[in-house]
Amino acid sequence: ADDFERGLLLLAGLHLREAMPVIGDGKLAQAKGLIFRVLQANLSCGRAWELLGIIYDKKKCWQAAAKCHSNAWALWNESDPEMGAKLADSHLKAGAYKDAVAVAEKVLAQYPDYNKATKLRKDVLEKARAKL
Repeated sequence: ADDFERGLLLLAGLHLREAMPVIGDGKLAQAKGLIFRVLQANLSCGRAWELLGIIYDKKKCWQAAAKCHSNAWALWNESDPEMGAKLADSHLKAGAYKDAVAVAEKVLAQYPDYNKATKLRKDVLEKARAKL
């Protein structure tokens, strides 16, 4: 089962990379279908939630993206600062400014050496605080 899940996620990742320049083609739909198959079998697959969040980001469905990123962040025990940053950014774009501030502050506090800390502080934290 693990190999099957890993294979589906790799294929979904390839479809996402191919869909990057042209969102309108069927690659996002194919990737989404594969991810849903993984999630049907295993709702605790953080990578599947991450990839689904990326799809919703591309479609500018910020609330759905935030939910997916939140699931991945929680499943990974908030141990990935990149996922935390994606979650904070999705909250900001969805208009959930309090949540964006909370997540950004948590990432910056837990990972002071995070290589994109300045960008997170400037592009998410400061903008979200200004909206409150």
